[in-house]
Amino acid sequence: MKFKTLLFLLLLCTFFTAQAATDTVYFNKAWNPCDRDTATYYRLVLQRPFSNDYEVRDYFLKSNQLQMVGNYKDSPATIKHGAFAYYLENGQKNEQAFFADNKLHGWYRYYYDSGFLSYEGKYVSGKAEGIWKYYYRNSDSVRFIRNYRHGYFSGEQTEKYRNGNVKTFNVYSKRGAYWFRGNSFTEDGNDTSYLADRSWVIFTNGHAAVVPRSSENLGKFLRKNELYRSLRKGRKGKVKTEILFDETGRIKEIKVLQGVSSEVDGQVVKILKQMPPWAPAIDEDGRPVSDRHWVDISF
Repeated sequence: MKFKTLLFLLLLCTFFTAQAATDTVYFNKAWNPCDRDTATYYRLVLQRPFSNDYEVRDYFLKSNQLQMVGNYKDSPATIKHGAFAYYLENGQKNEQAFFADNKLHGWYRYYYDSGFLSYEGKYVSGKAEGIWKYYYRNSDSVRFIRNYRHGYFSGEQTEKYRNGNVKTFNVYSKRGAYWFRGNSFTEDGNDTSYLADRSWVIFTNGHAAVVPRSSENLGKFLRKNELYRSLRKGRKGKVKTEILFDETGRIKEIKVLQGVSSEVDGQVVKILKQMPPWAPAIDEDGRPVSDRHWVDISF
């Protein structure tokens, strides 16, 4: 009996010794180690019983309020591994995360100062993966629903009004590199997408083409074009056009969707035909394809 009692006391002593905290470490506002007189935070490190892991607790120095609690693999607290929670000085939870060898891995949540959820989703080896939800401030209403793959947009992306109706709907390629379809709606549900077929692309052999990358250079081209500069003098208006590009990025056809006058419309078509070839559209498999693009010329 005495032996069992002694063994129990020995194990109990070992347990509490394992839970003993290391020396207190102090940090300034920039989380650099400092002395207590200049500190904003302080840290306690406790080794978990029967484990090589350490529980680290950071506190606000003035209030002694918990700022962070998390699991590390080492006593210097350099390798995050496990669950973490972060708090504001008023005690409100600010962030919740899981790590694996210093990389975000698992469920992640971030909160507004009010305590409402700001956004949530999952990480895999440090990269966003799957469905993420973003919320309106101080509300449970979802504002964005994002799909990620390996840290990039992939598939359907939705934005919503506070009443729950869809505001915009976009689709990205499986690689997350290209946006190739989009719709927009009014708050009461009316479709306001600019294109009649509600798609920013045409489809070739079942693959979606993307907007040519050279479109961002259109403004530079127009500013240097003499015909465009002369057309702008004394006129105000907008000509909306639809341009069909071939697989090499060259213009095959220009159609005026909404014009000003036959004379001005003809001049705009002439200007657009002077453009150098665009970078060709690329389908989901990385192949160049023909593509339609809608260009508005304002003056």
